[in-house]
Amino acid sequence: MFKDEASRMAYDKALDAPAMSDREVSMRKWYTDARKYDAAEETDLAKAAIDKALSYMDQENEDPDVLFEAARIYRQLGHFDETTNYICRTIILSPDCAAAFLEKGIILFNQWGEDLKNGNYEPGWARHLNVLNEGL
Repeated sequence: MFKDEASRMAYDKALDAPAMSDREVSMRKWYTDARKYDAAEETDLAKAAIDKALSYMDQENEDPDVLFEAARIYRQLGHFDETTNYICRTIILSPDCAAAFLEKGIILFNQWGEDLKNGNYEPGWARHLNVLNEGL
């Protein structure tokens, strides 16, 4: 019935995989839409779609892909408080994801650029380091 053993194993694995809940299906649908809008440079629509995807996520079932995409979209819109939150949660869930650390660097760099525009000449990373040092 199967072409080879690998085909049979793939079929068996698919049968054993847990079915996604309605929440997960909806979250994935909105996440996919957000990526499409982002690729089309429709950032406002991408934000609306990623916000909808986030609304289907709960703390016990956070999805690092959705959080990463939220961080990217919010960064493009200049919403640095939210984007920092999303990228840090992504890193906690996927500590081996190099792209998340790169994105965090981009976020901090962009945040520093905004600070410079607003007359704050201390880099954001230095400000965060000072806060950490004061807490020690």
